[in-house]
Amino acid sequence: MIKKFVFPIFGKGETVPVYSLSFDLTSRSGRVSRTRRNRLKRILDKFPDHLYFSVSQYLISTDQNIDEFDASIQKILDKNDKVLVTEFSKNYCGSMHQDNWDWIDERMQ
Repeated sequence: MIKKFVFPIFGKGETVPVYSLSFDLTSRSGRVSRTRRNRLKRILDKFPDHLYFSVSQYLISTDQNIDEFDASIQKILDKNDKVLVTEFSKNYCGSMHQDNWDWIDERMQ
C-alpha cells in the first residue's frame, strides 16, 4: 500500500499534496528551449503556492492530483524534454537557503 503524505491548508481543514517537478527542456540543437521554459514558468506561476528551488526544479502545492498536475505541463513539452513529477514526502535533506527550508518545513508538519 502506498502511503500518501499531505499537509493541511491552514484554516481550511483540507489537505494538499506537494509535488517536486524536475525538468530538462533541451531542444534538438542541445540547447535549453527558452520558449518552452517560459511557457512552463507561466504555467507554474498560476499555482499560488510554489517554491522555485533551482534552475530546473520546483516544489508545488496544489489540490490537483498528480495526473492532473502532469497533464497541465505536458501540453508544452516536446519529445526532447524530460520531466519528472514526484510527490514530496517527509523524508528530505539537503543544503539550501533558510527561506527554502522554512517553506518546506511549514508544509511537512
